Amino acid sequence: MATTYHNAALNISQSTTSGMIYSASGDFLTASSGETLILKSMQVCNASKGIGTTYYDQNIIASFLDASTGTTHSIANTVSVPKHSSIDVLSDNFVLESGDKIQLQITGSSEATLVYESHAIGSYLKVT
Repeated sequence: MATTYHNAALNISQSTTSGMIYSASGDFLTASSGETLILKSMQVCNASKGIGTTYYDQNIIASFLDASTGTTHSIANTVSVPKHSSIDVLSDNFVLESGDKIQLQITGSSEATLVYESHAIGSYLKVT
């Protein structure tokens, strides 16, 4: 079996007004039919610009959708990402089989009129 390294990336953003409950999500990585992927790392960065010198924390949710069982499992559940920071979402390798996917979501209550934004990056091995 051959393995090759690849990168994955996802930018999520949500425009808000003060007091608004916000939520935005996207698929970070999906294993295509017949593929096996080994996710080696996944980091999420709070990339919100803030207003003037005031910046805000945000929450992320990372979920694993298991295609073989049709179930969803939490990897990180409402984890705070402080301003100007990033977090490692995985502590070890994570295997995705055919149809499995990792989804990311940012959520919270807006403290101002601004764009909440997160950037996620990671590396994975494709097993062929």
